[in-house]
Amino acid sequence: MKTLKINLLIVLLSLNMFANDMNNIFVDVSAGLSNTPYSKSDTVGSIRLSLDENGYLYDLALGYRFNDNLFSTLNYQYSKLDEIDFDDYYVTLNYQFNHELKPYVGVILGRSYLHWNKDPLNSSQTKNHTSASVMYGIQTGLEYKLSDNISFIPKIIYSRTDHGTNLISSPARSYVEHDSKTQVLLGVRYSF
Repeated sequence: MKTLKINLLIVLLSLNMFANDMNNIFVDVSAGLSNTPYSKSDTVGSIRLSLDENGYLYDLALGYRFNDNLFSTLNYQYSKLDEIDFDDYYVTLNYQFNHELKPYVGVILGRSYLHWNKDPLNSSQTKNHTSASVMYGIQTGLEYKLSDNISFIPKIIYSRTDHGTNLISSPARSYVEHDSKTQVLLGVRYSF
C-alpha cells in the first residue's frame, strides 16, 4: 500500500508539472534488448540451474523539458526473459549537451518488480514468486531530430536492483540474485 501511495504521488506531481506548459512535453516509445545476469549461491546442497540472461524490452515515457539542457521522464518498462519478466517504474533526470546529435546523460530512480513466469525447478515450491526492489542507475543516449516534432532516440541504460529468490528442491536450497541490467534501446520521441 505504501508503494502505491508513493507511485501515485509521483504521478500526480508529474502531471501537475506537465500541465503548466504543453510545449515542453514529449512522449517516448522504445524497444530493445536486455542483459540481466544472475548469481546463485547454494545454502544447503547444490541445485543445478541454467537461466536465460538475455531478453527484449519495451519502454514508454512521458517527459518534460525544463530548459535546453535539462529534462526529466516518467517511465514504464517491461522486460521479458525466458523464465522471468520485469515491470519497472522509474523517473529520470537528464543533462543534454548542446550538439547537433544532442547527446545526454542521466540518472534513474524507481521501483522494479520481478515475476517468475516459469518455475525454474519444476516444483510447486517456487511457483508464482515475485520480488520488488528499488531500482537506480544511469543512462546515456542521443536525440537526433527527424522533423520538428519527431526524434530518433537510441540509448543505453545500466541499472541496479536487489531481486532475490529462494529456490528449494528438498533437501537442497539455493538463493538466486538478479541485481543488474544492461539495456540497449532504439526509440522515437514525439514532442508536442
